[in-house]
Amino acid sequence: MSDILLYYVKEIGLKDTTDLFLTLLGIVVTLLGIVITGVFSWLLWKATHATNNLARLSYELSEKIADEKRNEEKNIRDRYRIEMWKKVHSLSHILEKESNFDELLDEPTTHGFEDELLAKYFNEEEQFLIDSVWATFEGHINQFRQELLLLSFPTDEMKENQEHCLALANKLSDLLMENDEI
Repeated sequence: MSDILLYYVKEIGLKDTTDLFLTLLGIVVTLLGIVITGVFSWLLWKATHATNNLARLSYELSEKIADEKRNEEKNIRDRYRIEMWKKVHSLSHILEKESNFDELLDEPTTHGFEDELLAKYFNEEEQFLIDSVWATFEGHINQFRQELLLLSFPTDEMKENQEHCLALANKLSDLLMENDEI
């Protein structure tokens, strides 16, 4: 048998069985390399696929978080704007009633909103009107208190201030209604 193997080895151009062994070993190593490369390529493909899925899920999650944040900001904005509208509406209602002086004096002379909230949730025109309404109302109340201390009756100037404040409050109320559907 070894003679046949030696004859075959010489026929294919190899010197002895060692060359045959090395050739076969090279073929096995090459095949093994091909298999290992295939396995690693498949693992790399799986990892890339998993990474792509993870990136897609991460993007979807960040979009949902951003949407939630936008909705939360909108809800807060709507709440503050409704609260301001209620205050303006209440002030308008009290200014329209001329006879109830106690309610007029009990009404707060400030809107109670911090400047940061006004800047964040109201546009410049609304901010100007908000400040104007309460500044005018505060001036009206201060003048009204002075007149009460002097035991005099409301003057025409006080009535004009009251009407001016009422007009500003109504304009602000309309503007808030126009810019939002409260």
